[in-house]
Amino acid sequence: MESASALDANEIESHKVTQYLVNGNTQEPIPLKSILFNVNISHTVASYEVVQSFSNVEENPIETEYVFPMDVRAAFHRMVFKYGDVELESKIMDKNKAARKFEYAISEGKTAAKVDYNTNNDDLLRLAVGNIPPKTDVEVKMYFDVALTIEDLSWCFNIPTRFTPRYVMIADRVESLEHDISELSQTTQSCISANEKPYTWDVNIQISTESPLTRLVSRYHKVTPTISEDRREAKMVLTEPVVPYRDFELLFRDSELNKPAVYIQNSADQSETAFMVSYFHDQTTEKEQDSLQQVTESEGIDTIADTKYDLEQDLDRQDGAKDEYVFLIDRSGSMDGRIKLARETLELFLHSLPEDSLFNVVSFGSHHQLMFPESVEYTDENLTTAVSQIQNFQADMGGTEILSPLLDIFTKSPPESFKRHVFLLTDGAVSEVSNVIEAVKENREVNTVHTFGIGDGASRELIVGASQA
Repeated sequence: MESASALDANEIESHKVTQYLVNGNTQEPIPLKSILFNVNISHTVASYEVVQSFSNVEENPIETEYVFPMDVRAAFHRMVFKYGDVELESKIMDKNKAARKFEYAISEGKTAAKVDYNTNNDDLLRLAVGNIPPKTDVEVKMYFDVALTIEDLSWCFNIPTRFTPRYVMIADRVESLEHDISELSQTTQSCISANEKPYTWDVNIQISTESPLTRLVSRYHKVTPTISEDRREAKMVLTEPVVPYRDFELLFRDSELNKPAVYIQNSADQSETAFMVSYFHDQTTEKEQDSLQQVTESEGIDTIADTKYDLEQDLDRQDGAKDEYVFLIDRSGSMDGRIKLARETLELFLHSLPEDSLFNVVSFGSHHQLMFPESVEYTDENLTTAVSQIQNFQADMGGTEILSPLLDIFTKSPPESFKRHVFLLTDGAVSEVSNVIEAVKENREVNTVHTFGIGDGASRELIVGASQA
């Protein structure tokens, strides 16, 4: 198993990256039978196993490839590949050595598997398997650990189920691979829907907390929870297995959410010790605290998915300073099907701006354009002009090049006595993620960047990375 390896543009194009296991010779999808997530959440850390079952229906041995999404913050540390009675356990080694061993095993007619990170996109892993015997079922198990994040004043565990094709810059020209990838994805989807027994997707979660749970919610999927009498342990399963249609997101709180904690873990051979400090500073308003208290007093534990804990705050600053708001909206081809949501989100932001502020809107794809030559005052007339133009926005600006418009914004200083906020609305379908995050980090003293992932499959690496830069 490689620890890191890059997929260049030519590799992506020739392999036609997909989220399914694919026959390397014919590019046809191998039937996916099921996906199972076994998750164990202890305090603020989740350890989970992903079990994917495939079936090689071919008459001959085949070579396969598979690029799939993962949480950008998760640590992938183990893989087990099983076919028939044979089970292969992964080993971490130098990427060049791993590549040589893999190729040698394949040339000898042996079955071998290799996993590596795509260094351009840390939220994608690539699996290659060679010489899968004919008429054989295949099981791939992958193991991850991840520290939980905070969403809506609760701990959040997320399982990404889809990913967006990445836009890649090649030499001096820009080329989008979205057509080839989309075409293959449609072929795969039709193949699955035509199957009498489509693959199933199931989730089993066990949660252990130091104090009683006060909230346990699945945002988008129906689940069946079982909660212990002391409310310190819980189990959750999907009410029924489904074909994945969007990310799985679990939110939970316990009564000591804001209590600092230190976790210590020794390595297997006791040679190393790791420490993790967990601290969530409670910044809830008095109104929010009253709302939370009412929920826990009346229900004991909140399992209502529509409950919102983080009440909307006015964007107006409390220190009397003035702000400039620059909205950077993705209008690339990958936003097709999402652009309506992006338009509505942008309009909502514009209607929420404080008085005495400045604003501008920058559209981008393979090029970018400003709505106004420079930021304008937030007046009824300028708002009406902006909304009128936004309503005509389409996903018609080519590939997704975020870095250039960002640098264009950063090179211009905000007006004197104004603080600049940049709101980035995108699906993050770009290969230059590390460069974008670095640019945000280098310019954070003058520019505060807020990122919003539009639609399912938005690149968590870009959205999370840029917001934390």
